[in-house]
Amino acid sequence: MKYLLRGRVVEKEEIRIKQRYKIEKVLGQGGFGVTYLAYDEELCQEVVLKKYRWEHGSLDNEVINKRDYYKKQRKAFLNEARILSSLFDIKEVVKVLDYFEERENAYIVMEFVQGISLRQYLESRNQPMSFTEAWNFLLPVMEALEKVHQNKLIHRDISPDNFIIKEDGSIKLLDFGSAREYAEEKTMTVLVKKGYAPPEQYSRKGKQGPWTDIYSICATLYEMITGVIPQPAMERLKADKLYLPSSYGCDITPLQEKILMKGLALDYKKRYKDIAELKNSFFPEKQERQKKNKKYGILICTVCILLLTGAILGKQNHDKKEALAEAKKQLTLGEYARDSKEHKKLLNLLVKYGKYKGKQEEEKIYELPQSSVLNINKQCDIYVFEKYKEEYLSYIRKEGFQLKLKDKKYRGDVYMEPCGGTLSTYFTYKETYAIGQNTYIQLVYDIATHKISKVVVYRKDENQNKKRMIEAASRSFLFLSDDWNCPIKVTKRKVKRIVKKNEEDIKNKNGHYYRWIGVSDCNIGCDRNEENGIFMQIDNYDYK
Repeated sequence: MKYLLRGRVVEKEEIRIKQRYKIEKVLGQGGFGVTYLAYDEELCQEVVLKKYRWEHGSLDNEVINKRDYYKKQRKAFLNEARILSSLFDIKEVVKVLDYFEERENAYIVMEFVQGISLRQYLESRNQPMSFTEAWNFLLPVMEALEKVHQNKLIHRDISPDNFIIKEDGSIKLLDFGSAREYAEEKTMTVLVKKGYAPPEQYSRKGKQGPWTDIYSICATLYEMITGVIPQPAMERLKADKLYLPSSYGCDITPLQEKILMKGLALDYKKRYKDIAELKNSFFPEKQERQKKNKKYGILICTVCILLLTGAILGKQNHDKKEALAEAKKQLTLGEYARDSKEHKKLLNLLVKYGKYKGKQEEEKIYELPQSSVLNINKQCDIYVFEKYKEEYLSYIRKEGFQLKLKDKKYRGDVYMEPCGGTLSTYFTYKETYAIGQNTYIQLVYDIATHKISKVVVYRKDENQNKKRMIEAASRSFLFLSDDWNCPIKVTKRKVKRIVKKNEEDIKNKNGHYYRWIGVSDCNIGCDRNEENGIFMQIDNYDYK
């Protein structure tokens, strides 16, 4: 088989991307570029390779600087990879294994999922599904979508084409190329799929959120039970001719039909606000029982609290300590026994793909490629907080900081003691976010669990006002520390004091001191270096 590559015809065996991914065949082509089936020669497995391709003829005449336009679109293409990599732990979402740029092209490497699309499955059936069957079929994906929404992301392109049914009957959600973060006031690109997109998606300033995906989910359910694609939303605004599913003779109860049609409401305010509300609407009797139980429970709890306040508070503190102790029992990679499958897997990957970097004292240092670390999927041996990257970013945004991702770096080091001794691992991502006023946040977290290792807040221009740096560092310290009980005003005063002390030391040439505040599980310190200028660093302090 032959392919056209950079203007010349070549044999299939010649095509290798990144000296690693061998092209096997074209799976599809679209507006963004080409999707290939490829073979990963490092991990010895088939993968899906998406390539962003610039088509000159596809640009409007209004686009003057075509190269800038291409760079912007390429960046948006890679944003899909970043979004998917943040959802790695959600098993119903297709996983990103790698993404990179090569020769001005952008690539995303994804797991190869064998199966058929929901569209193909529906077309192969002799008759539509019952509502109960369709609901149970999509429920795992809806619960996965609920987790996606909790990360402040919406998919915006849900349809039967973007679900794939695996050979074991499970289902996965594909194609996050249209996914975006949602906010109160945010302009979004107009990307629609007729029949599945709600009215707000047809406008750049339409208010989009979880309710946008709910419309698309309900449109998919509608097609699954009727065999008919819903009338496009903009046509419905002119003359709504979306027939009730029961008019097609569907197997659906009046309550189920009412709930489905509410999910397809043209006005987003009349739809369910999130997946949880949609799911709960199917169990009104259960909700009523919960309300009654809650009412009586409050009365009983009030009496108990009056009688047993001291005992309850003591038990809460005890339970909290036990929970923290239990969390620390989770084994890291270096703590597995040498005869365990986890230890053997790490050693095998090290033998196959490890790159020797040098020595640190008596330890030899090797580097594993990112794909190998993702394949291991176990917590590494760095000290971490029991707090997660996604929680932290959500918290910082709620505190009024606008985050813009500037850089993301991978580290995959393995430290080995002499004579094949103990292994310790340092598998992390380091993300750098701009938060305005020439101030930045660096976030270091474990690749497998997304638990935070440290947060660095810095500004390179030391002569400018450090108020924003102190604010962000103080908020971060409050979030990460479980044993710091001071309010934010007191915290900021203390943080400001250690910054001032550090400046005085430099000014008076008293030496280079690392000023810090520490509690049992966390510390925050002030220092400076050539890379970051002055910075505040929050570390895990509760060593194992």
